[in-house]
Amino acid sequence: MIIVKPNNCGNAPKNKFIEDFISTILSNEVYENQIDRSIVVLTYGCGGADSIDKFVTYINDLKGTKLEILDAISHGKKGSVDFEITLRDGSVLNAGIFLEFKTHKADRISYLKIILSK
Repeated sequence: MIIVKPNNCGNAPKNKFIEDFISTILSNEVYENQIDRSIVVLTYGCGGADSIDKFVTYINDLKGTKLEILDAISHGKKGSVDFEITLRDGSVLNAGIFLEFKTHKADRISYLKIILSK
C-alpha cells in the first residue's frame, strides 16, 4: 500500500510521531516501541478488531492501494489523525484515530480509539 503523508513544516514532533505510528502499523513494521504495554484499543466499524494487530489485518484484508494521512494533530497528552484508504475498486474509506500518550513526553501511546467509515 502506498502511504502519503501531509506536507507540513515538521515543527511538531508529536504530530510527526502520530504520522509515523500510522505508517508503521499499516506497513506491517514493528511498532512495539511506540506503544505502552497496557494499551487500550477500541475500534468501531473495523469488523470486531480489538487490538492493533487485528485492525491491521482487517485493513490489509480490504486490499487498500493507498493510504493518505490528511491531518495529524496533538495537544498535551491527546492527539488524533484522520486518513483515507483507497481500495482497489476505487472506493474510499474514511478513518480517524483518537489517541492518548502515556506521558507529555509523547514517546508511547496508551490509548487508541479507531473509527472506520465505509
